[in-house]
Amino acid sequence: NAACEPYLQQLCKMLNRMGAKISGIGSNLLTIEGVESLGGTEHTMLPDMIEIGSFIGLAAMTESEITIKNCQIAELGVIPDTFRRLGIQMEFRGDDIYIPSQKNYQIESFIDGSILTIADAPWPGFTPDLISIILVTATQARGNVLIHQKMFESRLFFVDNLIDMGAKIILCDP
Repeated sequence: NAACEPYLQQLCKMLNRMGAKISGIGSNLLTIEGVESLGGTEHTMLPDMIEIGSFIGLAAMTESEITIKNCQIAELGVIPDTFRRLGIQMEFRGDDIYIPSQKNYQIESFIDGSILTIADAPWPGFTPDLISIILVTATQARGNVLIHQKMFESRLFFVDNLIDMGAKIILCDP
């Protein structure tokens, strides 16, 4: 049941370049064979996906134009598409994400009348660390969304404060 987020994959690939023997990278089963020693390597860190998601939400909520540089978009998984489903426009320009100024954004709706549902899940699902950002961003959108925080108990109890500020949120704790 190993984690398989891009950060862990990156670490394993770096260790392999240094002489480690790690297989199963990207899966939930890593196999590590011990080695006598590790050598050196050069390594470039991935950008922080939580920061990238936070900047996307910030741009949408403040109606601001922004370019987020060097995002390594291929490693972001479902994060950009999840924000797009809230109606946030964005363009990929190489590895940069450009978000134009939007006066408002409309949550995706479905022809059958169902409501968009966003839930956290282990990678490659939507990262639980961005659920609060998605929730706050959704308070400024037109439409309805169901947001499920499944992985961390009590993480959304800040919602009471948003309700006190006028947000239209129903908090359910099954």
